[in-house]
Amino acid sequence: MKKLALALVVLLAGCASDVAADVAAPAVTVTSGTMGAAVTQDGTFEYTVTSLKCDPAAIKGETPKGTFCTVGLTVHNLTIAARKPGISFAKAYDSAGTAYLADALAQIQSGSLLLDDLAGGATIDDHLIYDVPKTATLTKIVLSESTTSTGISIPLS
Repeated sequence: MKKLALALVVLLAGCASDVAADVAAPAVTVTSGTMGAAVTQDGTFEYTVTSLKCDPAAIKGETPKGTFCTVGLTVHNLTIAARKPGISFAKAYDSAGTAYLADALAQIQSGSLLLDDLAGGATIDDHLIYDVPKTATLTKIVLSESTTSTGISIPLS
């Protein structure tokens, strides 16, 4: 009976440490950043916006209605659990304040890894692709780690 109780205590202690290690760090109240600097708000992912390039050319069979603007991005999973960064966490804005979501088909065709699980502690260099009008100029991107995040605004200049 003592061996069973001891085994149960050891098992539960191991589970508790795994759960505690997977809990994200406390929220950091970051609401803005700069291109090239790593930022996090909720402690789940750390983002670094690295570049902006706009080109009207097709991306592997996907033709833009306007121009494809690609935002270079490094994503680091700060937890120990695999998580999907996804593409809906980031809205790009133009100089008129119009918001754009990433183009899902262009993301898939380009082979983006943001739609796949990112292992705990892992980092990827990827991109977000926005189809914007030819006359639009993207000025910032707002990154949100969750639906309850206020977001982190990064100027794209």
